Amino acid sequence: MPTFFWPGIAVEGVEAIARRALHLSRALRYRVRKRRRRNVLGPVNWIAVVVAALAAGLLAFAWFGPLFGPAKARKVAPGKILARSRPERVAAITGGLLLLTSVMMGHMFARIGTETLAARPWLYFMMSGGLALAFVIPALWISFSHIRVPTRVAMIDAGYWLAAYLAMGGVFWLLG
Repeated sequence: MPTFFWPGIAVEGVEAIARRALHLSRALRYRVRKRRRRNVLGPVNWIAVVVAALAAGLLAFAWFGPLFGPAKARKVAPGKILARSRPERVAAITGGLLLLTSVMMGHMFARIGTETLAARPWLYFMMSGGLALAFVIPALWISFSHIRVPTRVAMIDAGYWLAAYLAMGGVFWLLG
């Protein structure tokens, strides 16, 4: 097999290069096919997605209403009564964002697969609670530290998000 010398680099003949390229393209195609078979998205449970968003919304209504609403209002605006001018707008935005969160969680559980989740039901709570503890709550606290929100308010909000994500995981577990 002839080789040509090019300033310090040995270059093989055209035939050998073509054979190697063909071999690499076949290997790449095999890997892609194998990867496609392994990473198949299962069916998303859309009923559980909607019910999980509703459960998180109802939890928000209770959490920021009778449970911790007065304590949060005392810390945010001491001595003032806070009233929103358009509470239905806030509720609609909250519902939409909770639905987005629930859709992403539904896709996450569909990616894992029903067989794995049936064999290991604790994954619902481990993954949903892990999302809250590892992503949502740290992001919330970083944001709150920049705007100097009191620690008590940050703890109330962090507690809500952990409870909401666990409730959504529970809904997916019950309806899965």
